Amino acid sequence: MDITFINILQMYYSQGASYLGKIDDPITQKKEINLPQAELLIDILNILQDKTKNNLNESEDQLLREILDFLKVNYQKEIDNNTQK
Repeated sequence: MDITFINILQMYYSQGASYLGKIDDPITQKKEINLPQAELLIDILNILQDKTKNNLNESEDQLLREILDFLKVNYQKEIDNNTQK
């Protein structure tokens, strides 16, 4: 199986969604929130975005932007929820 940049992005999306409690953790089969890991993943994707600027095709660029937006918005929601408690 050939691994594409889209496959890598989808893997990072799944990990990020899991860290933010949006999908079940693949190991525990439970929704768990791990904000430090989510933040690290967002940082990694930001670096990927910076380093691949002008080198991605339109669909790769769009997917990367959408994943980052999803993760950042949901990360901030979790931060806000934790500070209100």
